[in-house]
Amino acid sequence: MSCSNITQGISKGCNNNLGGIRNIYISTNPITGYVLSGSGQIRTFSPTPTWLEIEADQGTGNFTETYEINQSGSIIAFKQSVTFQINDLSAYNQQRIKELAESTNLGVVVEMNNGKFFTVGIERGAYLETGSTGSGTGYGDLSGSTITITGMEKISSLEVLPSIIQNVRVALWTTSSDGAQPP
Repeated sequence: MSCSNITQGISKGCNNNLGGIRNIYISTNPITGYVLSGSGQIRTFSPTPTWLEIEADQGTGNFTETYEINQSGSIIAFKQSVTFQINDLSAYNQQRIKELAESTNLGVVVEMNNGKFFTVGIERGAYLETGSTGSGTGYGDLSGSTITITGMEKISSLEVLPSIIQNVRVALWTTSSDGAQPP
Protein backbone atom coordinates (compact mmCIF):
# COMPACT_ATOMS: atom_id res chain seq x y z
CA MET A 1 0.00 0.00 0.00
CA SER A 2 1.33 3.42 -0.95
CA CYS A 3 1.39 6.11 1.74
CA SER A 4 2.29 9.07 -0.47
CA ASN A 5 0.26 12.20 0.30
CA ILE A 6 2.26 14.67 -1.77
CA THR A 7 -0.23 17.11 -3.32
CA GLN A 8 1.73 20.31 -3.99
CA GLY A 9 5.24 21.61 -4.52
CA ILE A 10 7.04 24.31 -2.53
CA SER A 11 7.93 27.61 -4.18
CA LYS A 12 11.37 29.15 -3.83
CA GLY A 13 10.08 32.29 -2.13
CA CYS A 14 11.70 35.71 -1.96
CA ASN A 15 14.94 36.98 -0.43
CA ASN A 16 13.15 38.87 2.34
CA ASN A 17 13.05 36.32 5.17
CA LEU A 18 14.67 37.01 8.55
CA GLY A 19 16.21 34.43 10.88
CA GLY A 20 16.17 34.31 14.65
CA ILE A 21 13.51 34.86 17.28
CA ARG A 22 12.09 37.96 18.94
CA ASN A 23 10.04 36.69 21.93
CA ILE A 24 8.88 33.52 23.65
CA TYR A 25 5.38 33.38 25.13
CA ILE A 26 4.54 30.85 27.86
CA SER A 27 0.95 30.27 28.92
CA THR A 28 0.21 30.52 32.63
CA ASN A 29 -2.18 27.56 32.25
CA PRO A 30 -2.02 24.40 30.09
CA ILE A 31 -3.49 24.75 26.60
CA THR A 32 -6.08 22.00 26.15
CA GLY A 33 -7.37 22.85 22.68
CA TYR A 34 -7.13 25.05 19.64
CA VAL A 35 -9.08 25.88 16.47
CA LEU A 36 -7.47 26.18 13.04
CA SER A 37 -8.36 28.75 10.39
CA GLY A 38 -9.08 27.65 6.83
CA SER A 39 -5.40 28.27 5.99
CA GLY A 40 -4.20 25.96 8.81
CA GLN A 41 -3.14 28.64 11.33
CA ILE A 42 -4.28 28.56 14.96
CA ARG A 43 -6.96 31.21 15.36
CA THR A 44 -7.97 30.50 18.95
CA PHE A 45 -6.72 28.60 22.02
CA SER A 46 -8.79 27.09 24.80
CA PRO A 47 -8.79 28.11 27.48
CA THR A 48 -7.76 31.65 26.46
CA PRO A 49 -4.19 31.92 27.77
CA THR A 50 -2.54 34.67 29.73
CA TRP A 51 1.00 34.84 28.35
CA LEU A 52 4.26 35.44 30.17
CA GLU A 53 6.73 37.04 27.77
CA ILE A 54 10.43 36.25 27.59
CA GLU A 55 12.27 38.88 25.58
CA ALA A 56 15.00 37.32 23.44
CA ASP A 57 18.06 39.49 22.90
CA GLN A 58 18.86 39.99 19.24
CA GLY A 59 21.00 37.23 17.79
CA THR A 60 20.91 34.98 20.88
CA GLY A 61 17.99 32.61 20.26
CA ASN A 62 16.57 30.21 17.71
CA PHE A 63 13.70 27.85 16.95
CA THR A 64 14.34 24.38 15.51
CA GLU A 65 12.03 21.56 14.48
CA THR A 66 13.66 18.17 13.94
CA TYR A 67 11.85 15.40 12.06
CA GLU A 68 12.33 12.06 13.82
CA ILE A 69 11.43 9.28 11.39
CA ASN A 70 11.61 5.55 12.03
CA GLN A 71 10.88 3.73 8.75
CA SER A 72 10.91 0.25 10.29
CA GLY A 73 8.38 1.24 12.93
CA SER A 74 6.31 3.50 10.64
CA ILE A 75 6.72 6.32 13.16
CA ILE A 76 7.16 10.04 12.61
CA ALA A 77 7.56 12.62 15.37
CA PHE A 78 8.44 16.30 15.43
CA LYS A 79 10.82 17.66 18.08
CA GLN A 80 10.36 21.41 18.48
CA SER A 81 12.91 23.40 20.46
CA VAL A 82 13.47 27.05 21.29
CA THR A 83 16.85 28.08 22.71
CA PHE A 84 17.45 31.53 24.21
CA GLN A 85 19.73 33.43 26.58
CA ILE A 86 18.95 35.22 29.80
CA ASN A 87 21.61 37.91 30.05
CA ASP A 88 21.55 38.54 33.78
CA LEU A 89 22.84 36.23 36.50
CA SER A 90 20.53 37.05 39.42
CA ALA A 91 18.47 35.40 42.14
CA TYR A 92 15.26 36.58 40.42
CA ASN A 93 16.17 34.90 37.13
CA GLN A 94 17.36 31.72 38.86
CA GLN A 95 13.93 31.47 40.54
CA ARG A 96 12.17 31.87 37.14
CA ILE A 97 14.39 29.13 35.66
CA LYS A 98 13.55 26.85 38.61
CA GLU A 99 9.83 27.43 37.95
CA LEU A 100 10.30 26.57 34.26
CA ALA A 101 12.31 23.44 35.14
CA GLU A 102 9.57 22.18 37.46
CA SER A 103 6.85 22.62 34.81
CA THR A 104 6.05 19.65 32.58
CA ASN A 105 3.16 20.89 30.44
CA LEU A 106 4.07 24.34 29.14
CA GLY A 107 2.05 26.01 26.39
CA VAL A 108 4.68 27.83 24.29
CA VAL A 109 4.54 30.12 21.26
CA VAL A 110 7.67 31.58 19.64
CA GLU A 111 7.65 34.90 17.79
CA MET A 112 10.11 34.89 14.91
CA ASN A 113 11.97 37.95 13.64
CA ASN A 114 9.97 37.64 10.40
CA GLY A 115 6.74 38.39 12.32
CA LYS A 116 5.38 34.84 12.34
CA PHE A 117 4.44 32.85 15.45
CA PHE A 118 4.86 29.06 15.90
CA THR A 119 3.99 26.54 18.61
CA VAL A 120 6.30 24.35 20.68
CA GLY A 121 4.64 21.26 22.19
CA ILE A 122 1.07 22.31 21.39
CA GLU A 123 -0.62 18.97 22.08
CA ARG A 124 1.61 17.19 24.62
CA GLY A 125 3.12 20.23 26.31
CA ALA A 126 6.65 21.58 26.35
CA TYR A 127 9.28 21.38 29.07
CA LEU A 128 12.69 22.81 29.93
CA GLU A 129 14.95 20.18 28.35
CA THR A 130 18.37 21.61 29.13
CA GLY A 131 20.11 24.74 30.31
CA SER A 132 23.26 26.13 31.82
CA THR A 133 24.22 29.17 33.86
CA GLY A 134 27.66 30.71 34.04
CA SER A 135 29.60 33.89 34.74
CA GLY A 136 31.69 33.89 31.57
CA THR A 137 35.43 34.55 31.59
CA GLY A 138 35.96 37.87 29.82
CA TYR A 139 34.11 41.17 30.04
CA GLY A 140 32.25 40.45 26.80
CA ASP A 141 31.10 36.93 27.79
CA LEU A 142 27.58 35.92 28.76
CA SER A 143 26.95 36.23 32.49
CA GLY A 144 23.62 34.47 32.63
CA SER A 145 21.86 31.39 31.33
CA THR A 146 21.13 29.54 28.13
CA ILE A 147 17.81 27.66 28.15
CA THR A 148 16.22 25.15 25.75
CA ILE A 149 12.48 24.45 25.92
CA THR A 150 11.35 21.40 23.92
CA GLY A 151 8.17 19.64 22.86
CA MET A 152 7.87 16.25 21.14
CA GLU A 153 4.77 16.00 18.99
CA LYS A 154 3.05 13.78 16.45
CA ILE A 155 2.30 16.89 14.37
CA SER A 156 4.55 19.60 13.00
CA SER A 157 4.67 22.99 14.71
CA LEU A 158 1.60 25.08 13.89
CA GLU A 159 1.62 28.72 12.85
CA VAL A 160 -0.39 31.01 15.15
CA LEU A 161 -2.29 34.11 14.04
CA PRO A 162 -0.48 37.09 15.65
CA SER A 163 -3.77 38.67 16.74
CA ILE A 164 -4.40 35.96 19.36
CA ILE A 165 -1.17 36.60 21.26
CA GLN A 166 -2.81 38.98 23.67
CA ASN A 167 -3.23 39.20 27.42
CA VAL A 168 0.56 39.46 27.81
CA ARG A 169 1.07 39.91 31.55
CA VAL A 170 4.70 40.60 32.25
CA ALA A 171 8.09 40.47 30.58
CA LEU A 172 9.60 37.57 32.48
CA TRP A 173 13.31 38.39 32.28
CA THR A 174 13.60 42.14 32.68
CA THR A 175 14.64 44.48 35.45
CA SER A 176 14.00 48.18 35.79
CA SER A 177 16.78 50.75 35.48
CA ASP A 178 17.02 50.97 39.30
CA GLY A 179 17.54 47.18 39.59
CA ALA A 180 14.10 46.46 41.06
CA GLN A 181 12.59 43.15 39.99
CA PRO A 182 9.19 42.82 38.26
CA PRO A 183 6.20 41.99 40.48
